[in-house]
Amino acid sequence: MKEHIFTDCLRHQQESNGKPFWNELLEKYRNDGFTNAEQLRSQFRKEKKRRGMVDNNMSQDNYRETIEVKSDGSISSDKLIMICEEDLKIPFRLLELHNFDPEAWELTYAKNNMWHMQQKGGTRLLCYQSKITAKPRRIPELSKETIDKIFENLDGREFAPVGLMQVSNSGKSLIVAMSDFHLGLFATDKTTGNDYNIEIAEQMYLSALNQIKDRVSNSSFEEVVFLVGNDWMNSDNLNNTTTAGTPQDSSDFWFELIDKSIELIAIGVNTLLEIAPVKVYNIVSNHDEHSMYSIMKTIEVMYKNNENVVVDTSPLSRKYYRFGKNLIGFSHDLNKNRALEIMSMETKQYWAECEHFYYFLAHLHTAMTYEKKGVLEIYRTPTISGFSRWSSKKGFVQSERKMQCFVLDKEDGITDVMNILVK
Repeated sequence: MKEHIFTDCLRHQQESNGKPFWNELLEKYRNDGFTNAEQLRSQFRKEKKRRGMVDNNMSQDNYRETIEVKSDGSISSDKLIMICEEDLKIPFRLLELHNFDPEAWELTYAKNNMWHMQQKGGTRLLCYQSKITAKPRRIPELSKETIDKIFENLDGREFAPVGLMQVSNSGKSLIVAMSDFHLGLFATDKTTGNDYNIEIAEQMYLSALNQIKDRVSNSSFEEVVFLVGNDWMNSDNLNNTTTAGTPQDSSDFWFELIDKSIELIAIGVNTLLEIAPVKVYNIVSNHDEHSMYSIMKTIEVMYKNNENVVVDTSPLSRKYYRFGKNLIGFSHDLNKNRALEIMSMETKQYWAECEHFYYFLAHLHTAMTYEKKGVLEIYRTPTISGFSRWSSKKGFVQSERKMQCFVLDKEDGITDVMNILVK
């Protein structure tokens, strides 16, 4: 069937509202070899079947969705989905529409039959009968050769140690939240609306550290809490994927990102040591769980003889810090409605001794302060990094690149929030 005839038949079918139209079309296309309306209708139906199009009398109300769990652990899902045409071939979008977490599941099969061409008003939002099969992602393993490769470039690298400092009794602590740094992310203005790569990341990071040092030059602190992790690296392996296997746009090879991460964290520790003794916390996150554990073990060894540096390398997904009457929880992300419950269970031995309770989260790349949950205040910290194609589509973006530092008083809790802007 000629394309213009097929398109005309399809348009009439969508706009007919049940009224007969085949005789009308027959009069238009008799010269194309059609002798009766049933012949035209039959060829149209065959052409739709050839193109994999489903009859328009299907609806989300009467379509029977199915889920099949297979013996190998994979799951098949058959349902109607609404999806933009340009996203049809993107695996993680199909997984999301079938209620699979792309971080935990991998698409192995997909078949999509067009159900509806176009909505009223011309919107290219299509409806599809979609069937997919997904299997749990396999977490990649680090071989001995890979681990050796990580450390071989560290030989001979020198980071000047800082001697024992005179501890201040100011009753204040400075929390430096370097959240969602995504070192190695490659983004361009054309594809994501912003530029980001390893050189830009390093420039932003050093600028932020210098600003922090200048902003607190007239203040004294008993200690600095340096939060790293929190998606410090954008990918977690040689395949340029997250820990669970989601592909990433990477600006550099993984070995180079490991080297640069160790270098930049050490620079950060040494810079903050000019302010006060430093406690470094690795906040476990979804992009770089394996890599950051190895990196932090390296940082721990680098500063093992420095009494002014304490390095937390625990693989726990939530960390806690107590300072005076303050108790603070650190997590990459958390259900804010359960935060009070979780903190009270995990830190019950400190509750009678503290008056101020906080949770610091990251992940969404935007500064937020949530409604107080009982005695608990929850902050979500912003980022100086660029944003990926996925972040751009999800709207996890901010109008300015910034990070936040918090001044914590032993008696009064958070007394100041400093916004550190970088360009």
